[in-house]
Amino acid sequence: MSRLECCEFYHSCHPGSVASLLKRTLSFQKSIDGKIDVKLVGTDCQIGRYIALSHLWGSAQHCTLTFKNLLEYQSSISWNILPKTFQDAIIFCTMLEVHYIWIEALCIIQDDPTDWEIESAKVADVYQQSYLTLAATGSSDDRGGCFPAIDLAVSKSTEYELTTPFKSPRIIARKKVEHWTRPLSKASAYTHPVAGCFRSECYRRESYILAEKN
Repeated sequence: MSRLECCEFYHSCHPGSVASLLKRTLSFQKSIDGKIDVKLVGTDCQIGRYIALSHLWGSAQHCTLTFKNLLEYQSSISWNILPKTFQDAIIFCTMLEVHYIWIEALCIIQDDPTDWEIESAKVADVYQQSYLTLAATGSSDDRGGCFPAIDLAVSKSTEYELTTPFKSPRIIARKKVEHWTRPLSKASAYTHPVAGCFRSECYRRESYILAEKN
């Protein structure tokens, strides 16, 4: 049994296999030839399973939902305009046979203050009710992807053989994979930009800052 299955069936913190879907999610299907068709759908009041993406926006937003492209994205979102972090997240969803994902940049109309105010207030519920939350902790913006290159020095295993009077057991060891430290160090903030952004409180959205000023 995988860790995800263990969490789903035995942990009380998990919402289960289905939950109430959101006002908007991205829906996608993978065809036999490997092509993934993506579009924005209204799923309010429906029941289903979705994954949420947590990522760092960076200094510039490369793909967002606006009044101008709302109708276009409801018909289809070109795969080529999606930044790598979004593409990786969607591919990950298809591997788990989940066909909905919530990405703030594409599920909230970014130039509509009313829509942003209403939907951003639900973000805590979005993550709590998701089947799984995928965090792109190693990327400083939406182009970095969800799966940074593996450090070969960390992933390489070393095998040792111990000699005893009765048998020669073998031990395999490798360097510990480090996540960010608590409290967060400068080194952890550098290797995990999302954590570093929380530390400096720069994860607040521009529209939220503007709302505060008004």
